[in-house]
Amino acid sequence: HYFAEALAQGMNAGDAAAYANPALSWQTVFIGDPLYRPFKKSLEAQMATAKKDFPTRLHQYAFLRAANLARAEKNEALADKMLASGKLYAPGLALECAIAQARLAKMQKPNWTYMPSNLIVENPGLLLEIARFLAEHDVARAIQFYRSLLERRIVPDFIRPAVLKEAIVCAEKYHVASAPVLAWREELARLTAKPR
Repeated sequence: HYFAEALAQGMNAGDAAAYANPALSWQTVFIGDPLYRPFKKSLEAQMATAKKDFPTRLHQYAFLRAANLARAEKNEALADKMLASGKLYAPGLALECAIAQARLAKMQKPNWTYMPSNLIVENPGLLLEIARFLAEHDVARAIQFYRSLLERRIVPDFIRPAVLKEAIVCAEKYHVASAPVLAWREELARLTAKPR
């Protein structure tokens, strides 16, 4: 925990490792990039940059972090304010997912509004988590995500059969006519066929 604390304060990994080391010894080993410094800029500076400059998709994580810190301090009003600010200044998939989950926690229907024009640059794991979340709350949007993941070949090959199964189950469970279930079934059969 000392290592994580030091990183959070802006130290680089080499300094954080030295700080977290209980005793100096020639036997101490640290594996990693000693110059790694994930929190070089303070959280406030990251959010200020998003507000005044052209934000990138990574700026949304500063607002998410601020919301999570507010939640840890049991300040739901501030957490909601941080999510709303993030949506205004640095919209993104991770932020939209957090907003939908917050609405659901308050027993409100998630209102999915953000659909990026270029899903390929987003994290495939995040896209899959969102598809799974939406499968329970907004099936039409879930199918959009599954189609994007599968048709644009965003999903890595090693988990493609599992994603195909999920997409098929989602489309069949809710009778979504627009889903290409037949094509998904054929591909799944081809991918899971045993070699002769």
